[in-house]
Amino acid sequence: MFHLQANKIYLEVCAKEGVTSGSVNVYTVRFSFNSDWDGLNRTAVFHAGDDQISVVLDDSNECQIPWEVLENPGRNLSVGVYGTKGGTVVLPTIWAQLGEIREGVSLGSNAQPPTPDVYSQILEAAEQAEKIAQSVRDDADAGKFDGEPGPEGPQGPPGDGVPEITPEDEGKFLGVLDGAAEWVLGGSGSGNVSSPEISVIRVMDRQEYEELPTKSPTTLYLIRG
Repeated sequence: MFHLQANKIYLEVCAKEGVTSGSVNVYTVRFSFNSDWDGLNRTAVFHAGDDQISVVLDDSNECQIPWEVLENPGRNLSVGVYGTKGGTVVLPTIWAQLGEIREGVSLGSNAQPPTPDVYSQILEAAEQAEKIAQSVRDDADAGKFDGEPGPEGPQGPPGDGVPEITPEDEGKFLGVLDGAAEWVLGGSGSGNVSSPEISVIRVMDRQEYEELPTKSPTTLYLIRG
């Protein structure tokens, strides 16, 4: 493994190993940064001969040496890092030498997929973050974050509506006057229920009474029991 320490513009090689041509994603490079790099997005740049490949560093500050710069033996391999803020390069290091690329055993031409450019790497990271966010939304919609139902609350006090019918009220009408309700014996003909305050007597069902928009204080409402 390679280990490099970045102190502002200086990049020091703390540990390294030999590399051979034809190697693919087998050499890990770890970077450490001093406080000058806080808050910066970091990108490593590997260079050998005419080949130069950039790799965006994640939170681990580690990456693999791109296979493209290791294709040709006899070249000197070097690496640098630059930091960006708001898409602008604000802090590049000088180059650090990782050593000569030694010739490795060749199995003929290979067709390794190219290392994505910086834009593609950033786009891939954004797409991965969106997939994670969508997965969280799907889990929430599926109720995976819902807790167990709480205990049932206490029963509320009885309302002030029409009183319940009991066996003793069979054959009676419910009279309502000035908001007071009670069961009274029904009459026939002109009726045997009268009061100087009552000018109208209306007989109706319970639902009809409850749906009245207003109740007249001079009307006796007889609710069918």
